[in-house]
Amino acid sequence: DNVGNDRTVAYLGGGNAFTLRGVDPGAYGAIDAGVDASLSNRVRLFAGAGYSFGGRNSVVTGRAGLSFRF
Repeated sequence: DNVGNDRTVAYLGGGNAFTLRGVDPGAYGAIDAGVDASLSNRVRLFAGAGYSFGGRNSVVTGRAGLSFRF
Protein backbone atom coordinates (compact mmCIF):
# COMPACT_ATOMS: atom_id res chain seq x y z
CA ASP A 1 0.00 0.00 0.00
CA ASN A 2 1.18 3.49 -0.78
CA VAL A 3 0.47 5.54 2.34
CA GLY A 4 2.42 8.60 1.18
CA ASN A 5 5.72 10.03 2.33
CA ASP A 6 4.52 12.70 4.78
CA ARG A 7 3.91 12.02 8.47
CA THR A 8 2.16 14.28 10.97
CA VAL A 9 3.76 13.86 14.39
CA ALA A 10 3.70 15.52 17.81
CA TYR A 11 5.75 15.28 20.99
CA LEU A 12 4.25 13.32 23.88
CA GLY A 13 4.98 16.25 26.22
CA GLY A 14 2.65 18.53 24.28
CA GLY A 15 2.85 21.22 21.67
CA ASN A 16 1.43 21.54 18.19
CA ALA A 17 1.55 18.71 15.67
CA PHE A 18 3.93 19.16 12.72
CA THR A 19 4.53 17.41 9.41
CA LEU A 20 7.72 15.60 8.42
CA ARG A 21 8.00 15.62 4.66
CA GLY A 22 9.70 12.90 2.64
CA VAL A 23 9.56 10.21 5.32
CA ASP A 24 9.26 6.68 3.98
CA PRO A 25 9.84 4.40 6.97
CA GLY A 26 9.84 1.17 4.96
CA ALA A 27 12.52 2.09 2.42
CA TYR A 28 15.82 2.48 4.20
CA GLY A 29 18.62 0.30 5.46
CA ALA A 30 22.26 0.08 6.44
CA ILE A 31 24.95 -2.55 6.05
CA ASP A 32 28.26 -2.44 7.94
CA ALA A 33 31.26 -4.76 8.08
CA GLY A 34 34.68 -4.55 9.63
CA VAL A 35 37.88 -6.26 10.69
CA ASP A 36 39.82 -5.78 13.91
CA ALA A 37 43.29 -7.29 14.34
CA SER A 38 45.74 -7.21 17.24
CA LEU A 39 49.26 -6.87 15.93
CA SER A 40 50.73 -7.11 19.44
CA ASN A 41 49.68 -6.49 23.06
CA ARG A 42 49.90 -2.76 22.44
CA VAL A 43 49.05 -2.26 18.77
CA ARG A 44 45.68 -2.81 17.11
CA LEU A 45 44.63 -2.31 13.48
CA PHE A 46 41.03 -1.89 12.38
CA ALA A 47 39.14 -1.27 9.13
CA GLY A 48 35.49 -1.12 8.22
CA ALA A 49 33.01 -0.06 5.56
CA GLY A 50 29.32 0.72 5.44
CA TYR A 51 26.53 1.36 2.99
CA SER A 52 23.34 3.23 3.93
CA PHE A 53 20.40 3.77 1.61
CA GLY A 54 16.98 5.32 1.63
CA GLY A 55 14.75 6.88 -0.98
CA ARG A 56 16.97 8.11 -3.78
CA ASN A 57 19.99 8.61 -1.51
CA SER A 58 22.85 6.30 -0.69
CA VAL A 59 26.05 6.81 1.31
CA VAL A 60 29.20 4.70 1.33
CA THR A 61 31.54 5.09 4.31
CA GLY A 62 34.97 3.75 5.10
CA ARG A 63 37.15 3.94 8.16
CA ALA A 64 40.47 2.56 9.21
CA GLY A 65 42.87 3.15 12.04
CA LEU A 66 45.74 2.08 14.18
CA SER A 67 45.58 2.26 17.96
CA PHE A 68 48.41 2.13 20.48
CA ARG A 69 48.21 1.29 24.16
CA PHE A 70 50.84 2.82 26.44
